[in-house]
Amino acid sequence: MNIKKDTYNRIYDQIQTEKHLLTIGLTPGRGLRMFTDIYPELHRRQPHLHVKPVEMRVYLQQQAITRGELDIGFITLPVSERTGDSYLTLNTEEMNVIVPIGHPLARRAAPPGEPPALLDLSDLRYEPFVLMDRNSPLRTVCNAIFREAGFEPNILFETNNTAGIVAMVESTLCCGIIPNYYVKTSTDKVACFCLASHPTWDMAVSWRKGSYLSEGAKEFINLAKDYWNGGND
Repeated sequence: MNIKKDTYNRIYDQIQTEKHLLTIGLTPGRGLRMFTDIYPELHRRQPHLHVKPVEMRVYLQQQAITRGELDIGFITLPVSERTGDSYLTLNTEEMNVIVPIGHPLARRAAPPGEPPALLDLSDLRYEPFVLMDRNSPLRTVCNAIFREAGFEPNILFETNNTAGIVAMVESTLCCGIIPNYYVKTSTDKVACFCLASHPTWDMAVSWRKGSYLSEGAKEFINLAKDYWNGGND
């Protein structure tokens, strides 16, 4: 079935029919936001392309890509979590620690507009944290960060929404670790810090190993790359 699908994609690229369907996996939240921003240009470049966006968490996307159910997927994860399928890195993103603005350590934060100040995570050893649930690559990154810091976090709450981490920290209940994208969209109710190891993960596009990338898929990848490297992140 996958061979048949690839063959059809090759044919559609050649004859430019209106039958070409591109199914794209998108991470909840910012993946869908990126898609709504770049879709008008994608449609302008590929007017005969029928696009089906599917909002899906990273590990489920990886399974769907391997099965051939998604043509491509926008995925955020560390390199260690990649499968045997194909990946193209769009950008690399650093993780930041956030604390409530009323926390005693918040006074160490850099002034607005300046790079985040450095924080030793062990200073938060006895503080409660809100973290992503265990089915998220972000949790994998955070687990590695805490291992490096030499302590197990006091987990107050687990969520399946990164924006929920920001909301919990804003409520002054706990601390959190989030990708830089969500720091930029947070309010002045949190103070942000970087870590000495500057942990990162990749924003990437993935597709089934050995499968044919249609012209529509290539256009999406190019637009996604421009989006994440053009000041929209």
